[in-house]
Amino acid sequence: MSYFLNFIRNDSLFIETFFFIYFTSFAKQDQ
Repeated sequence: MSYFLNFIRNDSLFIETFFFIYFTSFAKQDQ
């Protein structure tokens, strides 16, 4: 898990964008 957190810090912009798109699409499916 710590490796994943380090990866987020190293490439935070890509990860934040990815999670934003992922959770947004997930929320749309939930509705």
